[in-house]
Amino acid sequence: MKKILLLLTAVILLQSCTNDDDTATDNLKSTIQIDGEDFKLSEATSFFYNSNDPELYSRRIHLIDNNPVDSLKNYISLQLIYPKSRPSATGRYTNHMLEEGQTQLVGHGLLVFGTGGTLMFSGAAINVTDYGNDKFKIEFENMNLVAIPQNGGNFSIPITGTFEGKLTTVNE
Repeated sequence: MKKILLLLTAVILLQSCTNDDDTATDNLKSTIQIDGEDFKLSEATSFFYNSNDPELYSRRIHLIDNNPVDSLKNYISLQLIYPKSRPSATGRYTNHMLEEGQTQLVGHGLLVFGTGGTLMFSGAAINVTDYGNDKFKIEFENMNLVAIPQNGGNFSIPITGTFEGKLTTVNE
């Protein structure tokens, strides 16, 4: 009887143990919509790449759709550029080109279609909260998707919502 009681106590204690590193942001959460349609997120990846300015970080984030067309996935590609002197990537990223010597936060975005074609972001800003350990919250503020100028086209498609979760680091 004592062995059974001891075994039950051990099982209860093991079940009550949790990993303190696990937070709500470990799971991918998305309310992103493109023209009112859900962007069904399947994975989120990130990598740093060389910036032309040694004082800046340049980080690429890919939010990948889980609804492939002909096994080719659509994805949102975000580029965040921020000074290395900042403690994290947290901030409001405006959507314009970075000029040499600027120290503000700049964010660019594209929607890349697996079957070919690309739309670029236009609008106010991308709001980023960096929780550390590759956990992020990304929110689109008054953003639209428009045709890349050299490709022609005159339309504006709203992109709204937020992403929250842990990014998988990849090598590019």
